[in-house]
Amino acid sequence: MELRDINSVTRLGIAGILGAVLLSYSGHWWGKAIANEKHELAAYRSEIIAKNAEQQAAQARTYSLEIRGVGLAVNDWHQSSVWREIAKKSNNFSSIFPSDSKAYNPSLSSRETTADINTRVAFQHSAGESVAYWPIPAFALGPPNPYEKPYRAANLINSGRNAATLGKL
Repeated sequence: MELRDINSVTRLGIAGILGAVLLSYSGHWWGKAIANEKHELAAYRSEIIAKNAEQQAAQARTYSLEIRGVGLAVNDWHQSSVWREIAKKSNNFSSIFPSDSKAYNPSLSSRETTADINTRVAFQHSAGESVAYWPIPAFALGPPNPYEKPYRAANLINSGRNAATLGKL
């Protein structure tokens, strides 16, 4: 066999070597991709199983609501005096209010005054300890009030928070 041109043989040799290197690199890359795919699939499967187990555990949990403060005002009774009246009645299924209509003051101003006092007392009892548990500054804004009435929501909340901060109730 006679070599006619060394350049063409050199080109064919270089092309053959590069082809073999490219083929082996492609095979290696393809094998790594398949192995990585299997690894990712296994990781995804274990992640989904863990999430499902966590969801099932969360559904089985029992949740509770933690109440930090409760204000209770009924008629002229506030907080524990309401429970005293219930204990006096000795019947959990009847009202603590008198059934005689003459026991109630028919005056509208008296009922409004009692309602205003009860609102303030209930708020002060419920929010009195809130500053200790909720140190986030809170502001209550209401609509413009030309008469500056002290029983508006903003004044109630601010006075309740201030009283709780200063230790007054």
